[in-house]
Amino acid sequence: MESFLILLAIAFVGLMIWLPIYVLVLGARLRKLAAGLARLEAAAAAPEVAQALPPRGDPIPPSPWQPPPKPTAKPETADQNRPLVVSSERFKAATLWLTSNWVYVIAALSLALAAIFLLQYGVEHGLLPPAARVAAAVVLGLALVAAGEWLRRRHGDGARQVTAYLPSTFSGAGIVALFAAVVAARQMYGLIGPEVAFAGLLVVAALALVLGWLYGPWLAAVGLVGAAAAPFLVGGSAEVTWWLYPYFALVTATGLAVDAGRRWAWVSVLALALGYAGGVTVLAGGGEPGWFAAQLVVLVALTLSVPMLHPLPTHAGTTVAARLLSRSGEWPTFPTRLVAGTTLAASLTLALLGIQTAAESLFIFAALAALVLMLAIWAKGAPALADLAALPALGFLARLAAESLGGPLHGDFMAQMTLLRAPEAAAPVTVTLLLTLALAGSLAAAWRSLRSVDAELGVFWAAGAALFAPLAALALELFWAPARVIGASLWATQIMALAALMVWLAVLYARADATNLRRAALAMLSALSLIAFALFIVLTETALTVALAALLVVAAAIDRRLRLRCGLRCGLAAAARPRARPRDPASGKCGGGLCGHIRRSRDFPLAARQFCRRCGGHALGSDPAGVAVAGHRAGGALAVAGGRAAHAITQGAGGADRRDRPCRAGGRGGGGQPAAFTRHQRRQCRSRACPL
Repeated sequence: MESFLILLAIAFVGLMIWLPIYVLVLGARLRKLAAGLARLEAAAAAPEVAQALPPRGDPIPPSPWQPPPKPTAKPETADQNRPLVVSSERFKAATLWLTSNWVYVIAALSLALAAIFLLQYGVEHGLLPPAARVAAAVVLGLALVAAGEWLRRRHGDGARQVTAYLPSTFSGAGIVALFAAVVAARQMYGLIGPEVAFAGLLVVAALALVLGWLYGPWLAAVGLVGAAAAPFLVGGSAEVTWWLYPYFALVTATGLAVDAGRRWAWVSVLALALGYAGGVTVLAGGGEPGWFAAQLVVLVALTLSVPMLHPLPTHAGTTVAARLLSRSGEWPTFPTRLVAGTTLAASLTLALLGIQTAAESLFIFAALAALVLMLAIWAKGAPALADLAALPALGFLARLAAESLGGPLHGDFMAQMTLLRAPEAAAPVTVTLLLTLALAGSLAAAWRSLRSVDAELGVFWAAGAALFAPLAALALELFWAPARVIGASLWATQIMALAALMVWLAVLYARADATNLRRAALAMLSALSLIAFALFIVLTETALTVALAALLVVAAAIDRRLRLRCGLRCGLAAAARPRARPRDPASGKCGGGLCGHIRRSRDFPLAARQFCRRCGGHALGSDPAGVAVAGHRAGGALAVAGGRAAHAITQGAGGADRRDRPCRAGGRGGGGQPAAFTRHQRRQCRSRACPL
């Protein structure tokens, strides 16, 4: 008796599906016959057409007293150089469509929920075994897809057809039912393993892809929304949630692939939004942050390749940064904007993602570094994406700072300080791993710079290579204090190794560039700054001052020899390092060294002023020849400034405690060096045009 009732229920469900379709088809045929009959009646009642009049003679010329006719204005065309995907017009059009076609929305929702509730009702009442429930959901989904395909082949799926949106409604609901059946077989009943589940999901995704290319956008919207909501509507065990991250990535890939063939644009945005929202929801429900980070990296990879239908990114045109900075010109193409938005969302999420373990935190840093490598190496054939590598790089640096505010990786690192760990315990390698990840990003940027055909893009990538790893080292020093954990010598050795790598990059740039040595100048500036950084870590007081003064002399000599145009910047980089030294707790003043004497010395501002005056009005980096000559002439002045500061500290430290006096007061400046100034120097120092 129970089996008969079950068969009767299945037959009733099939009848409820077939009957509305049959009624709609009959109604469509009736409307078509009525329209044909109306045309025949109108043709029979039309009056006879009068005979054509004979042609007139030559047209009369226009009168000279009449004003000339005004030219008709051309219809305004839509500006395609602006992002049209997300706008108020699109939302208004979508709202109007939903208001006019709400019946199809309700129908698609009801049919999709029918398969899901069939599974849940079977669980609650135990009418069918689990395998039969899943099979019934699969049969229902295939029946809906078949009904939609039959309607499309018979009457079409266009907006002007009598069966408009009906094929998409039935087929979209069938796709949702198939997704729900596979998810229930894995998550609710455990009938299949993850391998079989992914195989089934791939088959359903392939079917949805083919149908999406044949139907209208309504099918894509119904299928994507239903597939994204299916895991939450089906329910099941909350312990196995890791496989939902690849599931949402697969849903996103399906939407991107459908849009790649039809070019609807908003479907790609919807697919990415659903994939991102699904991952965030799973994470909020107790999912693993590591899998979520991997999903974000996969989403960026999908936007790089799927919309272009090419394994290697080939995005050409304007970059997003250039368009935002110029505020004029054409907008980048939609695939470029899609990658930019996805990369920005992934970088911000990874930079601010909360985690519980040190291993997960390290994996987040690895994910950010992977994004940098992906955009630098994999996207080497896409010049429109050159500016996007800066987003994950900035996220990596921001993550270093945020991790120091109670992060598990930072806490685990600080717990292994020299005073806290056992004498036989080795120093932690956390800082070394983080610096290695940043170094990989710098090497990728350097490789992209050497392979770049455009000179300006080559300089941009060279600047990224010279900045990323050194800034990561600086962030580690400021927020992590590695010298207190692994020792000052070991930390300074790693910094010097990074400086040696920058010197090697400078040599490669110098060999590649015959005349324009801007890239070599950037690498050399980074190397000199890292050397000063390492000296700041291991040296103190007088030795640090002498070492930095010698570094200024070396910078000036290199500037004169190779015309690298970095004399002033090297001096500023070296002089700014000691200002970060901690204050003396007794006096409340700076720890001394070059920090006090460069501040009191008037030679350094005068050298900077001479550099600015000899530039001839050119900005740094604008005129290679003029700035090179200015750096060549001002290098000696910078060397003299460093030498005199070193001479002042070696002659005696008494002047360091005296307060500074204005230079115009008789020329007796602090620091025990009034004889170093001439009247011409005092006259220059009194000028208000001095930048320092």
